[in-house]
Amino acid sequence: MFGITFFKADPSTYVMLYKNGKLTKQGTGINFYYHDLGASLLAIPLNSQAIPFAFAMKSKDYQNLTVQGQVTYRIAHPMWPPRCSTSPSIKKANTCAMIPRKFKNAWCARFRY
Repeated sequence: MFGITFFKADPSTYVMLYKNGKLTKQGTGINFYYHDLGASLLAIPLNSQAIPFAFAMKSKDYQNLTVQGQVTYRIAHPMWPPRCSTSPSIKKANTCAMIPRKFKNAWCARFRY
């Protein structure tokens, strides 16, 4: 009624509420009321996610081959996406110019930038 909605997140979900393009609320497993107009919700699961896959193809000698597997991942830091620039000058310099300063040393050391 009147565009006001209640949102309740699981304890294993990180939620971000954007109003008119600005981040207003964020946190793990938070509950809040928000106005529908101009609001966007982003929910990131923090528990392990599993995605199965299967590939079927024919070999050179026309034998059927099937490969099945599962990819399991978990997002550890939902607020830390490394921001890489597409600028050719930054790529040529091979630097971590767009990564937040507090993560810069760890990111550059890990991936040898």
